[in-house]
Amino acid sequence: MKSDVPNPTAACPVDRTSSRHIIQSRYDRAMGLPRAAVTGGDRPLPSLSASVAGLAIRQTLFPETPPATAYETPFAARRAIADQLARPLGSLAEDDLAFIDEILSETLERQVISERVRERFNLRR
Repeated sequence: MKSDVPNPTAACPVDRTSSRHIIQSRYDRAMGLPRAAVTGGDRPLPSLSASVAGLAIRQTLFPETPPATAYETPFAARRAIADQLARPLGSLAEDDLAFIDEILSETLERQVISERVRERFNLRR
């Protein structure tokens, strides 16, 4: 069975490595990329052509996302409290659970919750 797809290296009687080089060069030229950009070579990149040298480069500055200062949900806050106490909340006394419910009804701020739990349970940082 003969394929209708032409062999890109049929006209070039060269070894396999050279044929890969030829194919890669064709792709590089088709995409307009310097060979070093595709192959990772250490050769210096050619200078820009006159048609693109004068174009302004727009730099988009992506702001850093601020750290989360509050828990998204009361459930997430409860998980963090359990991690801070290093034990499940179900093992706590009723008054401790009521204290946690009171905190979560007031705020979901991480710093506030952490400090109040630390004070209540005498935890070290």
